[in-house]
Amino acid sequence: GSYVVQNPMKSVLPELTVIIENVPKGTEMSGKALDAAWCLFPTLKNSDGDYGLPSIEPTEVEMPTILATESTLQSEVIRLMPTIQGSPASHVYLRLLLPNETLQEYDITAPAMKVGGKYELRLNYNQMQPKMNLEATINGWTNLNNEVEIK
Repeated sequence: GSYVVQNPMKSVLPELTVIIENVPKGTEMSGKALDAAWCLFPTLKNSDGDYGLPSIEPTEVEMPTILATESTLQSEVIRLMPTIQGSPASHVYLRLLLPNETLQEYDITAPAMKVGGKYELRLNYNQMQPKMNLEATINGWTNLNNEVEIK
């Protein structure tokens, strides 16, 4: 005989939205996520007990280039692999090309992006530093899974 086995698949790719407020109009943003897993093992459990174990090999994920038509830059929802197994942090590298051709680069450390998580990186251009370490408890990084916006 044959059996029908139900194996529902939930979304495993984290979703990241990048928002930068108060940028000069005409600023262009590009960048990449640096610690995304190269692959995912959907039938293995991760440290949280959920299915979807990220690999330990990292890969870089380029983000689409966006142009600020107003004073706010907002990316589309970027779907990428979760942060590599065993890493407590994710790393995002952003490049801002200002209308006067000045290039500014930012190295951002944030909490790890988990399987199926939804995240928002919201920054104020006037307060951005070349190196930023964002915690889940301070302004800038919002874990949208808990539906609690951290101020």
